[in-house]
Amino acid sequence: MDEFYLDPRFIELQEELRNVLLDSTKQQLESGSADEVESEPSRRQLDLSRVPIPKIKMASYLQNWVIECAPFLDKFDEDRHFGIQVPLLAQNSPALLYATLAFSARQMERKAYPQQQKSDDSLQLYQESIRLLASSLPTKDPDMLVTACILAVLELMSNNSPNWRRHIERCAGLFDLFGVNGFSGGLLQAVFWCYARMELCGAIISRGAESTVLPLEKWVPPLAVGSISEHLSEDLVKSMFLEKSHTTPGLDSLSWARWMKRTLNRSLTGGIDFGLTYNIG
Repeated sequence: MDEFYLDPRFIELQEELRNVLLDSTKQQLESGSADEVESEPSRRQLDLSRVPIPKIKMASYLQNWVIECAPFLDKFDEDRHFGIQVPLLAQNSPALLYATLAFSARQMERKAYPQQQKSDDSLQLYQESIRLLASSLPTKDPDMLVTACILAVLELMSNNSPNWRRHIERCAGLFDLFGVNGFSGGLLQAVFWCYARMELCGAIISRGAESTVLPLEKWVPPLAVGSISEHLSEDLVKSMFLEKSHTTPGLDSLSWARWMKRTLNRSLTGGIDFGLTYNIG
């Protein structure tokens, strides 16, 4: 078990992040759809002095993000959005920057423990990312989705399994709000499939007893599902994956397998085929 699980400060920050994202979703729903508001909110000056961590360590965390962490999140993304685009966006998005730093620091701490002295760098960076995220509300910045997803993966990496649903439910509301799905394209599409892997992890943990947090119909564009029969809907979705694979290599087999896995899980009353789940992601 990760030592973070019992850290009162980490538990408190988790609840703070959950409230920040839930409040953000509520405020934005009350103010209208994401398309109706400013899509490019004001940016803040990048400042690495927000936490008392030496800059040389901060630089090592950035390097570790690119070398060790991003490839994990980009596992099925040949365009490597987490490794290439996220660092570029983080230059102008402090909350996103500190989310990547926190994730990287936590990964390095886990690798070093218990051989090296315990560090709380990741906790400081995690707290700062949440603070910056809260201070940027109620802007509807798509970077918020990327930040929330990275922090959710960090939490899942550092927590006990029964709480999995609380981590990803925060992201689900934002995906719904922004209308992001598995065919959105670019970074947001990559972020969605990173989220989808967390959904699958949750399915494994609950052994099929829990439904998806984000309704399955919202994993694809609205026109892909509707009043047509379930069989025709699945054929349509399959054709969409095949067509999209021409411009996004790797999306076809992996994402269609995930879609079918979740579709099958809707009719299951028992456990989950762990072998298939792990093989596809």
